[in-house]
Amino acid sequence: ERCGPRLGAVLRGAASYQELLFPGGSMEALLPVYEEAAVSRFYNDALVAAVESVVAALPPGRLLCVIEVGAGTGGTAASVLPSLELSCARYTFTDVSEVFLRQAEPRFARFARFMQYELLNIDADPRLQGFAAAQFDVAVATNVLHAKPCMRNT
Repeated sequence: ERCGPRLGAVLRGAASYQELLFPGGSMEALLPVYEEAAVSRFYNDALVAAVESVVAALPPGRLLCVIEVGAGTGGTAASVLPSLELSCARYTFTDVSEVFLRQAEPRFARFARFMQYELLNIDADPRLQGFAAAQFDVAVATNVLHAKPCMRNT
């Protein structure tokens, strides 16, 4: 309803796609797409199962360091964080947009003990953005890498 009739204006550059998707900076219109849609639930459930398998294989006392690339609205984090609550030393929620980081912090306050919020443009070398090689045990990238212009560089 909101986006379809304005598609032509967006394609001509006469309207902002960000404002159509996130009216007034709100993510409320898109959260159901990333959290409740059948496809999102399927893949988030698969990710949770994989993470729970990793957690089950950890030696006693070992905690994970996890990075989520392009975490955006937080749909994936909302699914996986409860499974990591007792097994995570650090969950780094990243996105190219500071808006998503600011909105995620209060949303995931329950997990503040191990949450970090960092800007990351996966199109550029992460090492040049303050991320060291091999610092994470698990990397999550859901519904994000397809939007990159050159996977070879990513």
